[in-house]
Amino acid sequence: MSSALTILNTLILYMIFLLDNPFKGYMKVDARPFEYIIQLLNSGV
Repeated sequence: MSSALTILNTLILYMIFLLDNPFKGYMKVDARPFEYIIQLLNSGV
């Protein structure tokens, strides 16, 4: 039971790390679409 809890906690911490750094690493999100939306919002569209 305690090993299952340890594995679960490790996986949760790993997911938090991955979701906290979306613009780094192998499966990163490109920042260009977000920058485009920010430009649109700042221009008043």
